[in-house]
Amino acid sequence: MTSGSKHPAEPENNGSLRAAHGAARSGGSRPAGTSTGRAIQSLPAAATHVLAAAVVLLAFGLRLRYALQPEPFVDEPTSLLVAEAIARTGIPRLPSGLFYGNDLPYSYLLGGLVALVGPSLLAARLLSAAASVLTTGLVYLAGRRLVSPWAGLWGAGLLALNAEAILWGGRARAYGLLGLLSFLAAATFFGGLASGRASLRRLGLALLVLSAFVHPEAALLLPAFLAGSLVVCGWRWWLRPAPLAEALLAALGLAGRYGLQLALARGLVGGFETMAGSRPPLQWAGDLPDRVQSVLPFFAEAGRWPLTLMAAIALAAAAWRLGRGRRDGRDRAVLFFSACLWLVPLQMVLFLGSTYQGTRYLNLLLPVLALLAARGLEEMLLVALAWLSSGRRGAGRQPARAGGAGRWAVLLASLTLVLLLGTMLPGALAASSTQERGYRSAFDVVARYWQPGDRVATVAPAAAQLLLGRSDYFALGLEYEEFVYRDAAGRLADRWLGSPLIRAADDLEAALAGEGRLWLVADESRFRQRFEPDFVRTVWDRMELLGCTAGVLVFRSIPAVESAVSRPSGALFGDALLLERYDLGTAANRPAGGQWGDLLAVPGEGLDLTLHWQASRPLARTVHVFVHVVGQDGQRLAPADGPPLSGPAGALPIDHWPVGETLPDRRLLPLPADLPPGLYRLEVGLYDPATGDRMPVVAGEGHVVESALILDYFRVPGPGGMDLPLPDEALSLELNGEGDQVSLVGYSLGPGPVVAGGSVDLVLHWQAAERLQADYTVFVHLLDGEDRIWGQGDGRPVGGYYPTGLWDPGEVVVDRHRIAVDPGAAPGIYRLAVGLYHLPTGRRLAASDGDRLILQEVEVGP
Repeated sequence: MTSGSKHPAEPENNGSLRAAHGAARSGGSRPAGTSTGRAIQSLPAAATHVLAAAVVLLAFGLRLRYALQPEPFVDEPTSLLVAEAIARTGIPRLPSGLFYGNDLPYSYLLGGLVALVGPSLLAARLLSAAASVLTTGLVYLAGRRLVSPWAGLWGAGLLALNAEAILWGGRARAYGLLGLLSFLAAATFFGGLASGRASLRRLGLALLVLSAFVHPEAALLLPAFLAGSLVVCGWRWWLRPAPLAEALLAALGLAGRYGLQLALARGLVGGFETMAGSRPPLQWAGDLPDRVQSVLPFFAEAGRWPLTLMAAIALAAAAWRLGRGRRDGRDRAVLFFSACLWLVPLQMVLFLGSTYQGTRYLNLLLPVLALLAARGLEEMLLVALAWLSSGRRGAGRQPARAGGAGRWAVLLASLTLVLLLGTMLPGALAASSTQERGYRSAFDVVARYWQPGDRVATVAPAAAQLLLGRSDYFALGLEYEEFVYRDAAGRLADRWLGSPLIRAADDLEAALAGEGRLWLVADESRFRQRFEPDFVRTVWDRMELLGCTAGVLVFRSIPAVESAVSRPSGALFGDALLLERYDLGTAANRPAGGQWGDLLAVPGEGLDLTLHWQASRPLARTVHVFVHVVGQDGQRLAPADGPPLSGPAGALPIDHWPVGETLPDRRLLPLPADLPPGLYRLEVGLYDPATGDRMPVVAGEGHVVESALILDYFRVPGPGGMDLPLPDEALSLELNGEGDQVSLVGYSLGPGPVVAGGSVDLVLHWQAAERLQADYTVFVHLLDGEDRIWGQGDGRPVGGYYPTGLWDPGEVVVDRHRIAVDPGAAPGIYRLAVGLYHLPTGRRLAASDGDRLILQEVEVGP
């Protein structure tokens, strides 16, 4: 660079810079050497303005589309709570009393809007959308002024369609305003450097300080501004008092901003003592690889790396020309904005605390990235046109006339714009239709079922306050330190509302023991990742899932009741869904005597059933659960069909189930008021709701019938209570074998004479003191004196309806058999023998004197 200057307040090479600046304003360019190069860099202002207006309208439409979706982003309620406080008192103070020093300019703008229209999420989002759309227009104007009309137009298009710009430009957060002020500061500061106007330069620095008060990361632009000014003005320019004083004042303003941030982090504003060192804004890089990984997605993720590549091409081309001594204001603009693009993330990696390493804090650079990417695209297009032009000359053809070449260049540039829109529009539309976590819907569910005395705990207290009007507890088990402080009583409380912290299972148990029902509202990701497993287990055990609304779980406490029956199952449905155990009924369903079995149900009342499911791998197939009540007559009821883990506000999708975690599927089986007395069977299965096909089941030690698991049995008493038929003959005979013991406690023989070719009815009364390990078949034989069989009535107990492996301990099972007498049986006296055997092996249970029980003698007539 040269050191000549005509005025001590002007930068080096001021003449050439002013000339280049003027050329940029008029839409000119460096001499391209070809008519196509000149044509593509010049375009009638009216045409570009019309196209730019269309791009700006598109940007607004995309951001408005996102803004109209009703669910709030997780941080938006905080902005609205602060704005409400400003509208009431003029001070950005949260309900907890915390002074909210972040985003001050944005908070006051939003506070003024809330004072006019009230705490409207849509109005707050439209404020951000306006800032984002203005930034899109500013990129066009700055690109046209400092680089070229097409660079400005393409840059505006890239920003309008950028997914992150759409999301953050439609949310009620400060990032839309941050992008506007940061880019305006950079463009104004560079304009002041290029034109030699100190007022523009100072305005740019003032805007930079204001940007830092929106978000402190903007302060990282100051070193980038200084580095960029070395390229534009030369190092000797910094020896003058005015630039040094301006930079020093800006640095002092930014230091004040970081001082405020440190005070906020240490709890020195608002009178709170926060958990020590939870959010240090400044921190030297001790974990450099992790820090690089945290900012790398901004440049390298799928939709961003082409922009990064084009921005790098723009930087390389500008540096190459400058190194060859070509003086061009456009190249200096590229170098200046490149310093902003690359130095800010470098400083973030080296100096900022880990809390501020996310890519969202780099979104202030999206306008810069879009403009530089557009310039890189233009560079590639110019090289392509120059190559085509040289090819025509090499082929012996005359160079194209300026008018024809210009038309082709403009056509190619226009097609490039259409291609950009076409390739980026699907992603932009997807971003604009993003559905946030359903906290509004979740708190609507809480409000719908709210009762006086209820309390609510949530991972999102600000959202609860905004949408429900209260939050009684802040629930977060891990990494909660930066969100809490110690109140006057020494308890940990959340920074938004000052509500007590629930972070462990013991805290939850204490809250559940309080007066009134307890609600818990948490999005799935934090429920899975920010609590210890015993806390999650306590939630599932002590609370019921009312629904899952767009990724937000709504739980409500249930009384601690003891189940009448709680048994392991181990049945596997398909190849991945295990029914680990089940709970059935309550203490009220237990019969007074053990001979009735473990469970009684009352017609017209509900029967509680909880199925504990466990997925062994991720599941994608939608299934429904059926629970059928089947009587001994084959009558089948279907009182509880539907998706598993379903509440009145929706089900937890099966593809959201965590692998290896046992989840309770609570159901209430409504029994008809006219359900006849008797024994009933519960069958459970899974099926595809689209086809009706049942999922195969492997029951292990259980029992399967028609792709349904036989879960358990219950009895329904008659109007006068539970009466079992008494046997005509009371007995106490035992059968034993392989650890099983069954008693025959009585029997009844049908009336009437027994004749050859006829039949006789026999009712056996069985009882097992403990649950049997195997299923047995009953044999009933009519024997002559030589033990030959002349009548038989074998079969599974209760006609195969009630396998022995499912008998309840102590239950008396009434088992009816009909003995068919052989037509060839001679008149005489026969013996009636009964017993049990294991059908697969033929093994009989042993009696005291053999393997059968002799009940009585039966006379067979002619």
